[in-house]
Amino acid sequence: MRLFLLAMVPLWLVACAIPHDTSQRQMPTPVSGASINPSFPVTLFTDPPGGTIRIDDRLFEHGQVTGLPPGSYRATATRSGFREGASRFTVVAGQSQTVVVQLGAAYGTVTFDIEPKDATVKISGLTVDPSEERELAAREHRFEVSAPGFKAVADTFRVTPGSRQTLAIDLEPLPTSGYVRINAHHPEALLRLNDRDIGTGFAEIDALEYGQHRLESIRKIDRWRREYASADFSFDISGPSLFETDNAQVQWWFENTWLPADDALVAEQENYQNSRVANPTHLQVGADSQWLEKLESLNDPAAWLHGHMRIGDRVDVIIGNQRWRIWKRSELVSPAFIETVSALLAGTSYPLPWKADTDRPRPSDRVSITGLPELVYALAEVDARIPLIDLEQTLLQAAPESTLLLNVSASDTPVELIAHGGASLELDANALIADEAGVRRLRIENPGRYRISWQEAPQHLSAVPASSAARSQNEINTLQANEKDLIELQISAEADALTQITVSPDPEIGIRWEQIENTAGFGRSIDLRKVEIGPHAFPGDYQRFWIAEYTSNGATAQRQFEQRYSVIDERLRTETNEFLRRNPESESENDG
Repeated sequence: MRLFLLAMVPLWLVACAIPHDTSQRQMPTPVSGASINPSFPVTLFTDPPGGTIRIDDRLFEHGQVTGLPPGSYRATATRSGFREGASRFTVVAGQSQTVVVQLGAAYGTVTFDIEPKDATVKISGLTVDPSEERELAAREHRFEVSAPGFKAVADTFRVTPGSRQTLAIDLEPLPTSGYVRINAHHPEALLRLNDRDIGTGFAEIDALEYGQHRLESIRKIDRWRREYASADFSFDISGPSLFETDNAQVQWWFENTWLPADDALVAEQENYQNSRVANPTHLQVGADSQWLEKLESLNDPAAWLHGHMRIGDRVDVIIGNQRWRIWKRSELVSPAFIETVSALLAGTSYPLPWKADTDRPRPSDRVSITGLPELVYALAEVDARIPLIDLEQTLLQAAPESTLLLNVSASDTPVELIAHGGASLELDANALIADEAGVRRLRIENPGRYRISWQEAPQHLSAVPASSAARSQNEINTLQANEKDLIELQISAEADALTQITVSPDPEIGIRWEQIENTAGFGRSIDLRKVEIGPHAFPGDYQRFWIAEYTSNGATAQRQFEQRYSVIDERLRTETNEFLRRNPESESENDG
């Protein structure tokens, strides 16, 4: 900083002493051209000395004696560095007198040379414009100079009468940054300063800008839990150089954001209750190494499995006395879901992250699966609900023109269409694409009549409605040769069409697809609650499938029913040529 004063000090004139005895004083010589008769002596002085006195248009020096006629006069006094002074006096005939004119206040002139130019300058507490010259009273003054980003300056300077001086100041720039040390709440916690990673546990910064900053300390527990602490602090040249975070809280990852653990539990449970399906699936699955190896071979096992589950579905994988619960609780693949699948594949334990569901469904019997497609069918509850279609490859290969018609009613939507294997599967000429596990899956949201076709029949094809009655287990297990029986197919409605598929041990029959007309053997109306099977002359294991189209709420719907039974090589002994049934209650309705 430069600070100096440039001053020019005028010479002072000192008047001679005034004699006390005026009778001995010589009268001054009158000013040329002035008429002073009759006149009387007047001695003129300024206070302080050294000024010039004006009376009318005549100028006199300090201490000068002049003669003035009697009368009243006004004298003004001037001097460099002083304000003008004035005095009135009267000249009385026959008397001499002394007149002293008091000068005004003393002052000096100050100019400014300040850097930076936009600095604020205060003189004796008043803000002044540094670009203008300023007259100041002759005395000591206090000045203050400040500017943003610069070190302020304050000092005093003296103004002498008539002086001209320049106040020259260069402000020193303030430092914009400084050294700091930062401690995390835990030695393993990641430190983040203003959204930037700066280290783990401890960090030193040589030049942190002064101002407001945000510090975060994060210690990861797992993918869905962390310890978190934060602090907002102001850093300046006068402040501390050590900053810390404390009071860390546990946070949980929920719906793409971190929430305090208690808030996340409440939000997750509410979200789950609002979004889960009405009848979630709860499977108990044995840990066959084959399907686990196939699951592990996928690019993203958790995402694949998550995509084949509905919100609320659970799969309990049981190995010995260990159990892993894979539970889909949200539409997003949560870190907790990923960790559970990872723990299953690694054979390690993992705690359930969310609250237990008090309204959980009853778990199924343990399902034995060897492949991922079987797991998908089990999740879709193909074996638990009445499907629209559920056929194996051998049956599909016998389907006329490699085609099936699928009738989806509004009450059944959405319908899950699932297939695996095969080639060139299409739904209304739209290709069904297989995922990396070979599973083709499509969710049909709109009612209508759809055509499924293929060049090579899939190993399994099923279409399962969102809501359907559970399959019943018909008690019939065996029939004797030439015996027949009635079974119930759950739905009470008139059939518009009935496709019957027979799988027979008789090599002449094999697999047979038949379109059953309304008048063929069951009367004018087909009651889907009572369908006749048998008689069979050829012993062995049989399967009978019916794909029924019927009218429901004014729309065509579809269901597939199945009956498995055996025919033993033992003929009924009959006294008539009528076939007998085992169901005596139905005997009177249909005597065959």
